[in-house]
Amino acid sequence: MATTTPDHPLFPSVSSLIGHRLGLGHVPCVDMSAACTGFVYALSAATAWIRSGMYRKILMVCVDTLSHFLDWTDRSTCILFGDGAGAMLLEAGPASSDSNVISFDLHADGSGSNMLIVPEGGSRKPFSETTLSSRGQFLRMDGPAVYKFAISAITESVHAVLRESGLTIADVQHFIPHQANIRIIDSAAKKLGLPEGVIRTNLDRFGNTSSASIPIVLDELNRAQILKRGDIIVAVGFGAGLTWGASIIRW
Repeated sequence: MATTTPDHPLFPSVSSLIGHRLGLGHVPCVDMSAACTGFVYALSAATAWIRSGMYRKILMVCVDTLSHFLDWTDRSTCILFGDGAGAMLLEAGPASSDSNVISFDLHADGSGSNMLIVPEGGSRKPFSETTLSSRGQFLRMDGPAVYKFAISAITESVHAVLRESGLTIADVQHFIPHQANIRIIDSAAKKLGLPEGVIRTNLDRFGNTSSASIPIVLDELNRAQILKRGDIIVAVGFGAGLTWGASIIRW
């Protein structure tokens, strides 16, 4: 489960609530907080658990409701975000299967935490009357700094997963970046030398849905029968933490 907007500030976990609603019984549930990189982080953990033999099937859910944490008087940020959810079922397959998760590249850097932050309302600065007066319960973002970080993070992480997997840009059929900002996506794609035909976006319809953005795009491509067996997909996320990472999936 990837989310940074849980139903409750401490517990129970959202994954436990979802497991109960789905009637999954006593299966283990865990939440993961990696902001807009949540999909890539959760995919890496789920893949590792399956490859270790610990589990055969894992339901991975990515959901964020950032509208609850937006300052609607701050037009530089509130217009960018949306609420969304996506899910993916991963299952162990035969060694001969062509469909698999090929490689990952994951990173974090807490020195940039102030670029994207909800400054108050947690255990460090508990919610108070001062929080309300300062509007400290809302998301704060340094747009120019995030823009610079994101382009660098995307290009470096994509190059890393391609090197690890022995693939090149020419092998990529679908490039699915976190849907944060079309200028970030266009600039990073240009630096990577990606042709327009492989860049997948839905930002114009849903905005930045945080951890849910990549699985929503995947679902749309799948429903439209655009994804073909054997296609190489590069998914890359970046966000608060700072966190960033990429993965390569063979569909």
